[in-house]
Amino acid sequence: GPGGLQYATALVLSYHDQSKELLFTNAGHSIPLWFRADLERWFLLEDSIPNPVEVTDLPLGLIPGTSYTMTEIRMAPGDLLVLYTDGITESTDDSGEQLGLEGLLAMARQSPVHSPDAAGRALLAAVEAFRGHTTAADDETLVVLQFKPLQPA
Repeated sequence: GPGGLQYATALVLSYHDQSKELLFTNAGHSIPLWFRADLERWFLLEDSIPNPVEVTDLPLGLIPGTSYTMTEIRMAPGDLLVLYTDGITESTDDSGEQLGLEGLLAMARQSPVHSPDAAGRALLAAVEAFRGHTTAADDETLVVLQFKPLQPA
């Protein structure tokens, strides 16, 4: 870290299948993308937070004794969640421009949403096309989750 400062980021998710509730806490990690199938629109996961809190998205270990807030949202069948490392949004094109969060969101809006595999492959291909001849400076990891209804036993 800067000046020898040691810290880490983390995103903790917990999903309850019966209630369709996703609980999450973000400690400075990249903001997940959420495709809402009912609205056919992409959102940043933090957009859905009803009440702003004092401490949010602060990396772990930066300020000792910091408490973190858990947020709850309700997922629906067909919704997608895209988790990614900052190597994705910090990738640069041939002119040195960073992709950024808005760039990734724009790519998501052009990606297929019928399956997590198709969405993930399309996003990685779009990031690679954006980079052009520039090599990746950091790891570029994507995880795409899709919420499906419970199958009857």
